[in-house]
Amino acid sequence: TLSLHDALPISDGDGYRFLHERGVSSLVELMLAENEVQIERSAAAARAVCDVDANHSMLLSEGALSVLVSLLRSPAVSVQEHAASALQRLAESENMRSHILEADAMPGLVSLMRSPSGAAQEAAVAALFTLSFDRAGVDKMVEFAGMSGLVALVGAASEAVQTMACGILRNLVSFDTVQVEVVEAGALAAMVGVLTGANRAAQEHVLAAIRQLSANGDLKARLVQEGVLRPMFSMLAASERELQEPSAVSIRNLSGLAKNRDRIVQDGGLPYIIALLRNADRFLQEQAAVCIRNISVNEECEVRVVEEGALAPLVSLLRSPDMKIQEVSVGALRNLTLNPANKVAVVQEGALPALITLLSSTDEKIQEQAAVVIRNVTTNPQNEVQVVADGGLRPLITLLRSPNDKVVRQAVGALANLTVNSKHKVKFVQAGGLPPLVTLLSHGDDKIKEHAAGAIRNVSLNPEIESDIIKEGALPPLIALLEHRDPKVQLQATVALRNLSTSPDSKVVIAEEGALPPLAKLLKVSDGRLVESSAIVLRNLSVNSENKVKIMKTEAVKPLVDLLRPVGPAAEGKEELREQKLKMQEQAAGVLRNLTMHNDNKVKLGNANLVITGIKLLTSTSDPRILEQTSGCLRNMSTNTVIGNQIVKENGVEAMTALLKSDDSKVVEQATGTLRNLSAAKEHRQRIVQTGALPLLIDLLSSTDEKIQEQAGVALRNLSDTVK
Repeated sequence: TLSLHDALPISDGDGYRFLHERGVSSLVELMLAENEVQIERSAAAARAVCDVDANHSMLLSEGALSVLVSLLRSPAVSVQEHAASALQRLAESENMRSHILEADAMPGLVSLMRSPSGAAQEAAVAALFTLSFDRAGVDKMVEFAGMSGLVALVGAASEAVQTMACGILRNLVSFDTVQVEVVEAGALAAMVGVLTGANRAAQEHVLAAIRQLSANGDLKARLVQEGVLRPMFSMLAASERELQEPSAVSIRNLSGLAKNRDRIVQDGGLPYIIALLRNADRFLQEQAAVCIRNISVNEECEVRVVEEGALAPLVSLLRSPDMKIQEVSVGALRNLTLNPANKVAVVQEGALPALITLLSSTDEKIQEQAAVVIRNVTTNPQNEVQVVADGGLRPLITLLRSPNDKVVRQAVGALANLTVNSKHKVKFVQAGGLPPLVTLLSHGDDKIKEHAAGAIRNVSLNPEIESDIIKEGALPPLIALLEHRDPKVQLQATVALRNLSTSPDSKVVIAEEGALPPLAKLLKVSDGRLVESSAIVLRNLSVNSENKVKIMKTEAVKPLVDLLRPVGPAAEGKEELREQKLKMQEQAAGVLRNLTMHNDNKVKLGNANLVITGIKLLTSTSDPRILEQTSGCLRNMSTNTVIGNQIVKENGVEAMTALLKSDDSKVVEQATGTLRNLSAAKEHRQRIVQTGALPLLIDLLSSTDEKIQEQAGVALRNLSDTVK
């Protein structure tokens, strides 16, 4: 038997080969012998011949595999070691792994992980490591409760065992369905222990495993709670890329969870991450930039990131030849520039030239992000000037024609900011900004419409540009936006029309384009700013005589009169609401004052309760602008005999007499003019005298305002027969 065993394998220089196929069956018989020496020597021989792939099929066909599996439970430790090593060598052939598992090797190998023999344990762990590359091996390992023993071996004293145990974990977590079970078995604490040790090979496996786990959204918080951050920060500073790369990717993944961002900063990660921004390796630069981008979403971290020195390397990376790095770097700056202090710091760091260059990138994502940063920083007036000085207008205008709505949205938003500056309005038009901007008023995206209307609103403040805007065809789409479902869009369009409705010609054109009906409807909405703006447009348009008649034919009259109702108790204690209501009243009264200048409108407005509502407002408000406009309405209407009688009946004489004492000369002028008109009718004179107006009118003859003197003098002349 011994001679057969000795003669069985021969060396051919590359490994062992059988002399003949009968040798396999003989070897199997020897492994089944009762003699322990024979079993050990035959197991060692089997271990040796397993090195050669050509022998595997013969071993399998002769039943050697099941015999090797049975030897895993041999009472002899050396036999266990030979059997486990033989199985490990067989498992290196992918087509043998399934056969090993079918032979039920997993229970024996899992059992040997706890062997007191270091050699047997190491051999078993090596076999399990090889088997763990296949999903079937992973499932079997989980089935036979190999997880707890494996986690224990992560802390093994033997570097070889520890390394392979960590390698098994690395393989296990490459399968998503096993990840939670690995974590629940306590693997994270063991992994952290490895990272703080000195076994570099094991650390590589652990970092690769954490990299896999960090991509699992359900485990991101758990990983940070278990303390993986600090040791991985140290790995970022390592010289070996094999340690840096998985650490950087893991931290990047973990920073995707909002609650982890604060911990990264609190645990001192920023200096390490920012240092990677300066690393020559582009992959590491990208990971670091993504981390900063994610962390900077948190408002509390925005300032810390800048304080730790991230701006300079981020700005430098804007010029990277790698477009992915450009994208994530400009994305980080996008988040950072939401902070007012950072808006200035980014520009001072010299970012604008690079950002403006990126507006012309061939990558639409980069275009979008660069436009966002410029949009963010241009809420600062000084930055507005710098962007235009550095040539930012033309590339932004070019982006208005982009087929990508996201790009257009940010570009037009940036231009809306830039055109706030009075000096930039003309430059914007000269750069060809009006045609694409007017086109965007009819865009399908609501935000684009809002920003486009906002930019038109800004440039229309310049009277010299008004005619260009109208010639470019802006009125029809602006008027159409008055009926948009979004109040923000409506407001921008309304204010733009307010600016455009100041010249005599534009008043006619705006009305002819159909603006009056939608403006009248807006007087009824709940948004106070929108009501106020609509009333201002109508006030401007109602200066035109023809428009006075046209407005009366719309739905505007009733809501205008309703706006004159005294501010109710709902506004008490709410100063902002009260101020808004007063603004609406002033503008509504201004429109009505213009309308009452047309003779055909006086009685109609009287029938619409303007007299009663107006007099009540005069006795309930102290706002001089409202008093002026409202008393102006009554003054205009009081030239009509019927309305004059109504004014007197509703105690209008008393209200006007009280206004003669106002400190505001414009209010006094309107009140004096009203009394002048009313005093023309004999039946009203006695009432005027009885209210105590006479001495006040006499005093007004000494007014420094010639108009007041004139009105008071005529009123006194009319009242003279009553005084006699």
